[in-house]
Amino acid sequence: MRMEIEERGNEEADVKCGGELSEAEEKLVDEIVRDLKGERKKSKVLRLTRKEKAERIVEMYNAGYTYKEICEALRVAPKTIARVLREAEIGDMRPEIEERLKRMEERVERLESDVKELKQQMLEKDMRINKLVRAVKQLYQKAVLI
Repeated sequence: MRMEIEERGNEEADVKCGGELSEAEEKLVDEIVRDLKGERKKSKVLRLTRKEKAERIVEMYNAGYTYKEICEALRVAPKTIARVLREAEIGDMRPEIEERLKRMEERVERLESDVKELKQQMLEKDMRINKLVRAVKQLYQKAVLI
């Protein structure tokens, strides 16, 4: 009876998650369910890398598991789940961020070239001012001599 309810619950979870799961997702879900039920062999210790844990956290969250279920299945803290999901969300925004960064870099390059051009113009005008000052001084000296 209990097994029928659990099986039906899994079927309902599949429907809620958007229908059929891929074979890899089904294996992952089955492994997690076995782990939650305690049916998995205790002697076999499966160590996951941070990247694998992060991937599993995202997969489980997208499959509809709660934070509590993910914490128990993967032995992680809720803060870890929140951090991983936040990083995954940022990763989804990565192309947009890279595009904005590219536009900003192009803008900086244009501004740098404009600054270089303005410096050149300033030097030219400074040279003109120096010429004018020398010419005025010469005229003044000539005027004083007269």
